[in-house]
Amino acid sequence: AGIRIDSEPFGEAVFDTVMFASGVETAFASPALNGFVKHALKTSRRVAAPCTGAFVLAEAGALDGRRATTHWRFAGDLKRRFPKVAVEEDQIFIVDGSIWTSAGMAATIDMALAMIE
Repeated sequence: AGIRIDSEPFGEAVFDTVMFASGVETAFASPALNGFVKHALKTSRRVAAPCTGAFVLAEAGALDGRRATTHWRFAGDLKRRFPKVAVEEDQIFIVDGSIWTSAGMAATIDMALAMIE
């Protein structure tokens, strides 16, 4: 699209909360992204994925054996692609241990409010 985004490596930075963005075409899995998901799970207090951001966590294996949600339109796809994930499409957000997922962008507001309570 002609937009340039400058970035800097995180290195071994530690964050309180890491949120993986969503979108209809969420970032493709890569060893670097999967590695960062695993690093975030080990070092952060919580990891969140609004809407289809759950696919990023699932690609890294972070949702295996856990409950999670995503936008209803993509819940079936999440179930099919990642059968080890207990997808609950009727929840607006789910907290399973240190992992938070939400059903859509409006539901992410509820999730964010719960995070600051």
